[in-house]
Amino acid sequence: MLEPVMDMSTAYLLGLPMNENYRVIKWKRGDKTVYFSITRQGNAISMHIAAEKKSYTSLRVAANEFCEAVFEQYEWCECILGLVGKQSVVNLAKKCGFEVLTKGELRGDPVTVVQRKREWAE
Repeated sequence: MLEPVMDMSTAYLLGLPMNENYRVIKWKRGDKTVYFSITRQGNAISMHIAAEKKSYTSLRVAANEFCEAVFEQYEWCECILGLVGKQSVVNLAKKCGFEVLTKGELRGDPVTVVQRKREWAE
């Protein structure tokens, strides 16, 4: 289940970007919670994802449900973009239907840009 985050303390501690341009939502199932920070970039959503260690096993389910909800709620959204630092998260993103767009560096750290496109009904 996805819901808006009212208490930003955990999201802040997990390093999610938060300002007037970002909306922070969470996915919760039992004691597992995954946070998403999203902002609009043209016809795309740029997202950041964070979770406490105990919720890592739920990242795949949470990311898939998040993407489905975004495409359902935001009809204008053509794709979801993510900027990923860890290769293990890139691998997870690929399992969730994301594809690698490009690789590079950001402030000296390696990053990968991933994208998940909307599956348009034909």
